[in-house]
Amino acid sequence: MNKNNLKVIVFSLAVILAVGFAVYRFITLNDDFEIDDAEARNALKWLRAADKGDFDDCRESAAAAEKWFDLFQKNRESLENLKSRQLRSKSIGRNGTYKIIFKSEFSKAPKIDEVVWISKDAKVHQVEYQYSRMPFPRRNQQVDGSPEEIQEVSSAISRAINAMKTLDVDFFNQVTLRGRKYKGGKRIVERLKKIFDQAGYPRKYSSPRIRFAENFPGKTEIRAAWAVVSCFYKMNGKDYRNGVFIVLYKNTSAAKPRWEIYRFNPGRIIDPEKLKMYQRRKNAKKK
Repeated sequence: MNKNNLKVIVFSLAVILAVGFAVYRFITLNDDFEIDDAEARNALKWLRAADKGDFDDCRESAAAAEKWFDLFQKNRESLENLKSRQLRSKSIGRNGTYKIIFKSEFSKAPKIDEVVWISKDAKVHQVEYQYSRMPFPRRNQQVDGSPEEIQEVSSAISRAINAMKTLDVDFFNQVTLRGRKYKGGKRIVERLKKIFDQAGYPRKYSSPRIRFAENFPGKTEIRAAWAVVSCFYKMNGKDYRNGVFIVLYKNTSAAKPRWEIYRFNPGRIIDPEKLKMYQRRKNAKKK
């Protein structure tokens, strides 16, 4: 065996050992002996009781199991089985509590954070589930909305369309994107202005096609809806259109639940005849 072959073997063994150790650390990271922090250990113990469905024990060890606990239980049950849990961070929370965040994976939610507020005496003050990137409702998922919800969503969409007509930067700065506030109004308005400079203001809007979605695992208080509005243009004697895709959410547990626009995405201008031709070609390929 020459030296080069020996180096390759040694290097390969080192890589295998490193990968094996990394996997071991990932699997055992949240075992009791791996977490030295007392508050994190207590939070983990509390969450493990919930994993087993021992919500009575969890309630007894909560500081004040009021409305938040009922919501937590409903959210936890919606996630179903735990697949993995990693300690992410610890910080000083509110009212003298500690904020412990676990990066977790459940059978119904592959990426979600468990946020626990816990005090020195191991009393849990609140637990919430947070998506770092809220999922979009699936288009093939349709749940009937009440007449009130349809009216509320239609009103929210009308405000968005009006902001689109007037290129209202301030309105779009309030739109939430993937669960976080962002200052994207200027970017959206610049895109709309480019469309309007090309085609002039749209001459007609279609009625919105609205679909409602079920609540999300871990966020059972969130009601979701998505809508598509077609905007029609007249250019050089021909008709064109573009679609505006809107996603809305409503937090039903809020003091004043209301629909808020979460994503507003104006599409590009499309020649309907070219679109029909594209669809015909696509269907022909399938056959």
